[in-house]
Amino acid sequence: MSDSPDDRSFNNIFRRWRVHDKKYECGAMMQVESEMPLPMTNDPINVLSVNDFDLLNRRFNGYDLIDRLKKYGVESRFIVWKKRSGDPRVKRMCGGIHWTALRFGIKMIERGLGIQNVLYPFHVRLVVDDWFKKADIVHFHLIHNEFFSLMAIPDISRKKKIVWTVHDPWLVTGHCVYPMDCQEWMRGCPSCPHLDHPKIVYMDMSARMCRIKRRIVRGSNIHFVVASEWMKRLLESSPVTEGQNITVIPFGIDLDRFGGVDKRDARRSLGIDDGSTLIAFRTIPGPFKGMDHAIEAMLSLEGEHDITIITFGKTGFVEDLKKRFKVIELGWASEEQISMMRGACDIFVMPSMAEAFGLMAIELMASGVPVIAYKDTAIEEIVLPERTGILVDRGDIPGLRRAIEDLVLNPEYRKRLGDNSLIVARERYDIERQVRQTAELYRSCLDDR
Repeated sequence: MSDSPDDRSFNNIFRRWRVHDKKYECGAMMQVESEMPLPMTNDPINVLSVNDFDLLNRRFNGYDLIDRLKKYGVESRFIVWKKRSGDPRVKRMCGGIHWTALRFGIKMIERGLGIQNVLYPFHVRLVVDDWFKKADIVHFHLIHNEFFSLMAIPDISRKKKIVWTVHDPWLVTGHCVYPMDCQEWMRGCPSCPHLDHPKIVYMDMSARMCRIKRRIVRGSNIHFVVASEWMKRLLESSPVTEGQNITVIPFGIDLDRFGGVDKRDARRSLGIDDGSTLIAFRTIPGPFKGMDHAIEAMLSLEGEHDITIITFGKTGFVEDLKKRFKVIELGWASEEQISMMRGACDIFVMPSMAEAFGLMAIELMASGVPVIAYKDTAIEEIVLPERTGILVDRGDIPGLRRAIEDLVLNPEYRKRLGDNSLIVARERYDIERQVRQTAELYRSCLDDR
């Protein structure tokens, strides 16, 4: 019997599949996933990645894997809309102000028509490029940022093998990036109650967009990649992508960059007293990252505590917290500042209402910091309750407050969670594992002729 829409809702998808099993006993953490065999390095594979940027979001879009993939026989190049590096392995899809003006005009037309990523013609530059002609595989990343037409994908799939990393649920909805509590995506989005975000459209064409996406997916030969089981089950539950080939490859981090910062030195560099408990969270406004929840939970803490709060992201949202706590606003911080923050931090609060993976949580865990997060997002795969952090019911701000108080008042418990977090991060999220799995996927795609 098939699931009812209520059983398959966005918030409930993950509740029936729990990943926190007994394989993660404290002190004897075991790898859930066995090491995959290294792919053979003969017969080099040429991969062309298509993305909006090269350096922006490089941790997600494959740019950081270029050099590492070489030892597995993969030659990787990028064609992007905006090039920010001087890397000769990256080129712009279209350069010049006339192309930018055309893109802006099409964007305005699409918003007026209520459609997204349909009318852009720039793929014609892609398919005549020498890099495209030489490629064995075309790997799509963030191609729904208003520069690439979905309509080009079926034709490209007849010429090349396609791998598509799906970074968020946009592909399975008629308009939005995260459907949140809306369940209409499971019915093909017959109507959209939120045409105003994240990008405004002026006509409700969400049902037609779902039909377009479904035809494109079914008319193409695509191997989808997602970073979490949560995202995989979302795609499997959607009429757009059900029955498709989907592989889970979690994002990895360069572990050599984490854990080498002396905690006292980091705290001194940030001007934090040794005895103060440092709590960090992101200040990114909007419905997805839970900034308002973190602020409200901190303001409702009971009793007097020696707490320092450090935020990163946008500034100007924590004035009320400054009346009670010492607050450091890093803003859009440099990598050095973020490294110091991770090294100094005692608790990381990440109450995302929607999250397709949760790389920031992994980076803090790799620095030995316990994470407090909400359930029913992909973070539930990363934060192991009572082992590496605390999970709270999604949207439960009093529960979030209690979790913060629990870690503030129990430094030994906090340290144990932090030590376990470091072990889990090293066992599960080494970037070399991501590279190896990616290379293996490429080779398996070519073997499936």
